[in-house]
Amino acid sequence: MHDSGDFIEDKTSAGIRDWGGGSGWMPFTGYRESGGVVLGLGPTVTDYGFRRRPYAWQAGVRAMVGTRSGEFGIRLTADRYLENSPWSVALFAHVTQLESNRFYGYGNDTELVDPSLSLIERGELLVLPSLRYSFSTTSALAFGAVIMYVKPEIPTGSLAAVDQPLGSEPFGQVGVRADLTVDKTTIMAERQSGFVLQAGVAEYPAVWDADEPFGEAHALARLFIPLGWPTLALRAGGQRSWGDFPLHESAFIGGRWSLRGFRWNRFTGDTSAFGAAELRVPLVRMTLLTRGQLGVIGFADAGRVWLDGNSAGDWHTGAGGGLWFGSLGQQVSVTYAKGDEHRIYFYYGMPF
Repeated sequence: MHDSGDFIEDKTSAGIRDWGGGSGWMPFTGYRESGGVVLGLGPTVTDYGFRRRPYAWQAGVRAMVGTRSGEFGIRLTADRYLENSPWSVALFAHVTQLESNRFYGYGNDTELVDPSLSLIERGELLVLPSLRYSFSTTSALAFGAVIMYVKPEIPTGSLAAVDQPLGSEPFGQVGVRADLTVDKTTIMAERQSGFVLQAGVAEYPAVWDADEPFGEAHALARLFIPLGWPTLALRAGGQRSWGDFPLHESAFIGGRWSLRGFRWNRFTGDTSAFGAAELRVPLVRMTLLTRGQLGVIGFADAGRVWLDGNSAGDWHTGAGGGLWFGSLGQQVSVTYAKGDEHRIYFYYGMPF
C-alpha cells in the first residue's frame, strides 16, 4: 500500500475560478519513524481554465528533511483536468531516504525486540502515473502504473538479517493499480458526519526483481455519527497480500493509524484487520491563543494479522483517551493509549 498523497477537492460548485493562475510556497511538517520530525517546503503552481474544475492543472515540488536523521526527500505532484470532462491525469513521484518499516518477524504473536534492531530504513524511488475519473467532487476512481525501487538498510543482528525475507536486498517492481476514494463527510467547526471510503488494489508481474507475481488489496472506511452534541467516530480497515511479495508489501498493524498503544508495524503478515471506536465530546469554549472548543476523546482499538491462514493468539487491543481543541475550522489533539506499551500521540486534526 503506497501513500501517494490523497487528493482533496473543493466540495462546493459555487465560485469555481476559470481564468488566470497562481503560485505559492507550501510548508510541510510530518513524522517518519527513521527521520523523526520531517520539515518540508516547496512551490505549488496552479492554472485555471474554462470548464476545468477545480482547475486546469496544478504542479508542486516539495523538498523534505528529517530533523533527527538529516536525510532528505523530494516529492513531485502534478495533475491536469480535461475540459468539460470528469477525466483527469495525475502524477505522483518521490525520491527519498525517509521511508522505513519495522520488522519483528511474521505472525500475530511475535516478541518485542530492541528498537534499533527492528527498524529497517530504506531509500525509495516511487512513480505513480494515473488516469482518474471523478464521479463527483467527492468521489473518484483512478487507474495507473506503479514503478518502485527500494534499497533497504538491514541492521546487523536483526531478525531481518537472520531470516533474509524477500525485500531485504534492493528490490525493483513494476505493476498496475486501481484506487477508489469516496468522501461523503460534512465537516463543521468541531463536529463531523458522514463517511469516507478508500480502497485500492495492485498487481505486479514477474519482472525486474520479482521472480513470481504478487499483489495486494487494501481498504479503509471511516464513519462519523453525531449523537446530539458528541460524535461517535468508527474506523475499520485491512490489507491482503498474495504471491511472493517483498517485506515492504506485507500487511502491517501497529501505531497511530491502525492499533494505538503498540509500536509502529508491530505485527506483520499477509492479511491484516483493524478497527477503532472513538467518542469525541465537546466540553467548554475557552481561549488558547484563539477562542475555540475544548473537548475530550475516549477510544478503543483492536487488530490482528494472519500468515498463510494462521493467526496465533487473540486480537490485540488498546484503549485510551485525550483532549482536543478546535478553533477557526482547525483542530489539534493529544491522546494517551495503553496496549502492550504506553504511548502518547499528537495530531494536527483529529486522530482520524
